[in-house]
Amino acid sequence: MYYRTIKKLILLTGDVAMLYSSLYITLLIRYWSKPGLDLWQKHCWLFTIIFIVWIFIFYIADLYNLNLAVNNIRFIMLTSRCIIIAGLFSVIFFYLIPQFDIAPKTNLFLCIAIFIILFFLWRKFFNWILEISPKNNIIIIGINQQVYELIEELNKNARLGFNVLLIINNKQIKHNINNIPVISDMTNLKKVIIDYKINTVVLAADPRESHTLRSALFQCMSLQINYTTLPHFYENVTGKIPVKAINEMWFLENLNKGEKKFFNIVKRSYDIILALLIFIIT
Repeated sequence: MYYRTIKKLILLTGDVAMLYSSLYITLLIRYWSKPGLDLWQKHCWLFTIIFIVWIFIFYIADLYNLNLAVNNIRFIMLTSRCIIIAGLFSVIFFYLIPQFDIAPKTNLFLCIAIFIILFFLWRKFFNWILEISPKNNIIIIGINQQVYELIEELNKNARLGFNVLLIINNKQIKHNINNIPVISDMTNLKKVIIDYKINTVVLAADPRESHTLRSALFQCMSLQINYTTLPHFYENVTGKIPVKAINEMWFLENLNKGEKKFFNIVKRSYDIILALLIFIIT
């Protein structure tokens, strides 16, 4: 989704900022003075090479997965392995390349130590910002086991940025789900979406099996909101694929083509730029 892409780009930008901040602080500590332009440039271009590799390692290790970047034990262990691998590459790089008129080897370990501290502080701050940021209001249409699991996951992880305001089901049930009201009337779906300021509609029911639902959805096509199926949304949020629902209701899967196109352009551009940088370096 578009907003998830923006969050990932912010996460990436923050990591890059922490890398260069670590280098600056390293030079500040190492030489006991503010690094001059000449000293900074000599170190910057060398460390930029290893920073690119660091970001690439983080990227392929899925450290920019919003479901994973939660500062729990799993994330800390994965990050530690990535830093060890990236650190080993950095050591090999500085020890195998020809000698320079600076001593990057001495500064490397200090830079890594400072980065570890800044990285976890940055990620903790990022997650805090996500928790207090305005939520993406969603409506879920239909009820099944995955809906219960999804709501539980969203309630446990406020940083994911979703707020389930309403559930619409063709059969009225006598109780709310986790204090979320459940209604059965789909004929006023457009009005409900406007009144509740909904950003995303999650379909747990199959529109092919309900003429009323199909009509209600098509009446909402003019609204600037996102439509997604439960399997797709569930996978994005939990990182798992709901096997029981995977074959259901895929006809709205391409409604967000513009959004997907943006994500594909960003991802493709990132891959091309990264490949070119690695090619130039090698």
